[in-house]
Amino acid sequence: DGSPAEITKVLQELERVPATVELLRETQLGVLTQAYKDHSDRNVSKTCKRIRRGWKELIQTAASSTGDGAADPDVEASTTAGTAKTSAEATHGMAPPAARATADADDLF
Repeated sequence: DGSPAEITKVLQELERVPATVELLRETQLGVLTQAYKDHSDRNVSKTCKRIRRGWKELIQTAASSTGDGAADPDVEASTTAGTAKTSAEATHGMAPPAARATADADDLF
């Protein structure tokens, strides 16, 4: 555990990392940040909720872009802008298709 200022700083740095569905699956960032969304420090909880909201939108956008409810791992989030975009570099294609085929926001959070 760190001070609220340190936690906020780490969360802000994390917010600058371009997120992809695959990254969120592999790192379990949604699970790891869960406790901080209800942190007693307002800045920590506000920053965490903003990041998690962006990730959830990313996953929902990816799921709707495939048309079958499965998240498209090639959709990358720009969390600072709050938008999602498709990126050819977002995945390296090394994961088996079954591993990339299904995910939704509830599975990752």
